[in-house]
Amino acid sequence: MIPTDSKITDPTPGRGVRWWPALIIVLGGLARLVFIWRDADLPRQAQVMSTGVVTLVVAGLLLLWVMGFSRMRWRSRWSVLGCFVGAVGLALLVFRFVGVTGDLVPIFEGRWKRSAASPVGAAQAQVAAVAADTVVTAATTPGPALPGFSQFLGDHRDGTVGGVRLLPDWTNHPPRLLWRQPLGSGWGGFAIAGNLALTQEQDGPDEVVACFELQTGRRVWAHRDAARYDNPIGGIGPRATPTVVSNRVYALGATGFLNCLNLADGAVLWSTNVVNGRPVSDLGWGLSSSPLVISNRVIVAPLGRQPSASLMAFRADTGEGVWSGGTAEPHYSSARLETLRGVAQILTFTGAGVAGHDPGTGAKLWEHPWRGGHPHVADPRVVDPERGEVLVTSGYGTGAHLIEVAPGADGKWSVTEVVWRSMRLKSKFANVILRGPVAYGLDDGRLVCLDLKEGTRRWDGERYGHGQLLLVGEFLLVTAENGNVVLVDAAPDVFRERTRFSAVTGKTWNPAAMAGDVLIVRNDREAAAFRLPLQP
Repeated sequence: MIPTDSKITDPTPGRGVRWWPALIIVLGGLARLVFIWRDADLPRQAQVMSTGVVTLVVAGLLLLWVMGFSRMRWRSRWSVLGCFVGAVGLALLVFRFVGVTGDLVPIFEGRWKRSAASPVGAAQAQVAAVAADTVVTAATTPGPALPGFSQFLGDHRDGTVGGVRLLPDWTNHPPRLLWRQPLGSGWGGFAIAGNLALTQEQDGPDEVVACFELQTGRRVWAHRDAARYDNPIGGIGPRATPTVVSNRVYALGATGFLNCLNLADGAVLWSTNVVNGRPVSDLGWGLSSSPLVISNRVIVAPLGRQPSASLMAFRADTGEGVWSGGTAEPHYSSARLETLRGVAQILTFTGAGVAGHDPGTGAKLWEHPWRGGHPHVADPRVVDPERGEVLVTSGYGTGAHLIEVAPGADGKWSVTEVVWRSMRLKSKFANVILRGPVAYGLDDGRLVCLDLKEGTRRWDGERYGHGQLLLVGEFLLVTAENGNVVLVDAAPDVFRERTRFSAVTGKTWNPAAMAGDVLIVRNDREAAAFRLPLQP
């Protein structure tokens, strides 16, 4: 029973508050935190989660000390407990949980802020106005003479933008904002075809493939599917980037809708669901495979499909199924067409490992096992096609391997040798950039340069978080996780950041897109297009 006010006294008169248990709890917690953050082999996500656990344990032990062992007056004990419970309750009333960073740090925002999860409906009048406009202008039609960025990571799917020489003086020649638009949630990027820019977003219960004018940001058309992926950690909305081939747009939604749309007006040419409408609970972190189109085939990784298939191919003109290949569960990278030892093959990163598949039949040619228990996201990259060397990397304390793939005497392919292993490149989300003898990547959020011959690190750069990279001429264009765009020399000998500017606000995991001097950056709240200064 709680004592009455008249009886609230120091339970042990003359002895005062017992402080030493609290001191031990605090010092023990601090010592544990120092050990966690000094452990270079512990993945950053594990450090963050361990810090959270230590903080909760220390808080719980301090409350236990206050209530049971502190010798405080009972009024003081209940006051401390009430203040703690009240502070937690007030925080929950004022703030809401909106996700986590790439390092798994929780993100909270004030409940007074308007949610940006469904801005698309407000723009429907604009879309209707465009559709009703009988005058077709150059701004609303694809311009084949303009440079493009037709799919995930660019025309060649390697994160390289050609034919552009950036001016690195953004102080005297700052990037010029062309437009800024609210977007529904989603984690894919933009594809650019002439004067049109396309992406995917979530609008309430619908997944949307949206088309914008590149120069103005005006919405041209929007295609909708009744589908919604929603995960408190992974976020809301589609994950993949559309692919544009000629006058067609191919887009894969997070729940399995694969659409082929007319580029000019968004009309549906064909549509299918590659996972047969399985529930969201069966789809892991959502389908993230940006469609690969080759030889009248559109190829995706059908995560969650039963029975499992690593890859599936459909006729690009009709949507008719052509083949399925492999039985390993797909993960979150996008398929790539590569040539190894003179043989064309499709590389894919599954839950079991990296594999090569025959483009004509989907048959698995070879597979290299990879540590499981975490998402495999970064695309495997071919370092030397003649030697069959492939760079594979993932986060969560896994690192990178350079493997060597070759056909055997019996014609069967195999990984004959792991050339090197390195813990110096652990790419969680970002795809690596290859340039000459080195690879650039985000090692648990820190920009690094890795020697491809030895697997050793050439240099450590700044920590930009779990963003994305593009190679533009002699520079790395880094989209940092906080929405900044950073220009870094693509030099193997020394790290040098040239300049930066703030492009969008909030967590930015999405890949950027660039065509000519126009850069589009987006996240789960907004998109913005900038004209970057070029060298004379």
